[in-house]
Amino acid sequence: MSQDYEENAGGMSYRTLKGVDKSQIMGYLKGHDGTGSAEIHEKNVEYYLASIEKTISRLELARVRSEYANLPDEDFQTIDDKLNEGSKWLNDLKKNLKKTKDTSECLDKISYKKWHAVKLIPSSVEGYVITKSIQIKINRIKGNLSASGHRMHLRNAEKHNESSKKIFLELMQLNETSDLDNAEILRIKAFNDASTAQDILKTKFNQYPR
Repeated sequence: MSQDYEENAGGMSYRTLKGVDKSQIMGYLKGHDGTGSAEIHEKNVEYYLASIEKTISRLELARVRSEYANLPDEDFQTIDDKLNEGSKWLNDLKKNLKKTKDTSECLDKISYKKWHAVKLIPSSVEGYVITKSIQIKINRIKGNLSASGHRMHLRNAEKHNESSKKIFLELMQLNETSDLDNAEILRIKAFNDASTAQDILKTKFNQYPR
């Protein structure tokens, strides 16, 4: 596994400590000093398995939320496929970690960048569901507009909502080769765009997307 894949792992990996000589740290973590290596390996596996289960639960929560969103079949299938892909990768990782014999092998099995991409799936799914809800409200308002000023505000809301929806769809397609630093920036922008669209509906049309 390329160490570059861990650059976006945050607190998950010591390899994100840029500018620091990590040779001693990594040697210690992998049990090269031989001290308590078996127990350290056991606890490492327990830690990562617990983290995997937490991420799987987060994916399932996003699935349930999407099931209650009354999405068109095509949209739901896109979301369901991506959630299944993330869950499968995590379950495969779980099986592989259980087979490892030492900490070094355990750490080498993990692609932190892929894991990061999978962790972005639930919020991307939920963000996409929000934009679909907002679009339903926009479509309902369109048939009752008269003043040109109202049409302008509605176009503005729709522009922000479309921008948000597009970003969330892109975030669902990320993998270990993606620029995850930029993805985090885009995720914030997408939620801001959706919030702006919602605020326009609230202040100009007294509509609350549900």
